Amino acid sequence: MAPKGDGIVKWTDELESAFVDIMVDKFQRTHTSSWKMKDWKQISRELEEKFPGVILGVDKVKTKAQRMKTQYTQFTELIQHTGVGWDGPTNTVKANPDIWDKFIKRHSNFRTFRSKGCKHYEALQLIRGKEPIDLAEGFGDSDDPTDEAEEPVVTGSRRRVRKRGSNNKSQLQELIDLYKESKVKKDKAKNSTPPESKKSKSVTSPEKPA
Repeated sequence: MAPKGDGIVKWTDELESAFVDIMVDKFQRTHTSSWKMKDWKQISRELEEKFPGVILGVDKVKTKAQRMKTQYTQFTELIQHTGVGWDGPTNTVKANPDIWDKFIKRHSNFRTFRSKGCKHYEALQLIRGKEPIDLAEGFGDSDDPTDEAEEPVVTGSRRRVRKRGSNNKSQLQELIDLYKESKVKKDKAKNSTPPESKKSKSVTSPEKPA
């Protein structure tokens, strides 16, 4: 039996996307990301069933989840920074070179953000959006305060902040809807199929109210 450890699995785009989808599905059912050992075993098992020959295990899956959590924390700080613009549908970040230099000196992940954005940010935002942002996770050199009482929980848009006494269920549903909407847009962009058939149906429909 092959050992389970680092270096055995290469996290391809397909494997990573499947992992994220499984975590989102579990979060929507449990409304928490503080999963127990049995939950991580189930996630690992589902991935291994989807990708025959892939050897994972709890440690490998949890380590990947922690890395993605760190990326979410770092990317959240980046798009909150003054002078930084982020376009969700295209997953592109715009900032001055001096801002990029500042962040890239802190961690190499920001180099990836500059060229590719944060691929699964909406999903991570859904899973981690209810947790306090710990800016010390990725690095301990942050310009922003980390006091949870002062800083709102970021949801990827400056107009959305958590307020005391707000309806948590409605916020959660908003995050779920935002994630689903983003996923649909990205799937359409990936397939790049022009919606001519839909247009023709609506245009040629003869039935209209008088």
